[in-house]
Amino acid sequence: MPLLARALAILAVVVAHQTFWPVYGGAAAMMVLLGMSVAQDRARFLAEGDAAGFLAPLGRVLVPYGLVLAGYALVWQQVPWASVALIGNFAVTVPETHLMLPYLYWFVEAYVQICLLLVLLFRPAPMRRWLSGSPFGTGLALLAAGALLRVTLPELWPLPAGRRPAPRAPPPRSRRRRRPRRRTVPPWCRPGPGPAPAPAR
Repeated sequence: MPLLARALAILAVVVAHQTFWPVYGGAAAMMVLLGMSVAQDRARFLAEGDAAGFLAPLGRVLVPYGLVLAGYALVWQQVPWASVALIGNFAVTVPETHLMLPYLYWFVEAYVQICLLLVLLFRPAPMRRWLSGSPFGTGLALLAAGALLRVTLPELWPLPAGRRPAPRAPPPRSRRRRRPRRRTVPPWCRPGPGPAPAPAR
């Protein structure tokens, strides 16, 4: 079932990027699957403080990512430094500058960043004991912290691709009544004084 869910999530992301079909939720599903993978297969490395064992699966992702980076660098004749440093998803630049890969590679950068954050978060011994004693409670706490950051962080650090204020509607134009223009009649076209009135008898 997780394998099918991964395939469907990747398919949803590809369809959303390459077509105009309203297919959403692929990236969110991939994040959920990432969390499930960490909880099922790699949580014990965090609890034991084994950073090398926890980060070992990153090699299966970073090796093909490095090949993609090398290909773009050869074609562009320029090294995309933002993607090499895995910070392209922070909107430090745009792909048109050739300093980062196209946007569709953002998940690799986010994946590596999340893994590094988890290693740093559970490096202190009290955090590791908390994870060992209550893995479900730890997961709920991380979920609540992530939801809080999702709501507050875009307000503190707005990215170009993030939420933008709604554009203001232009003020309505006031309709003024136009005064009718007076037609100027040339003197030779003006009517004369008319016949004199008849004398009274």
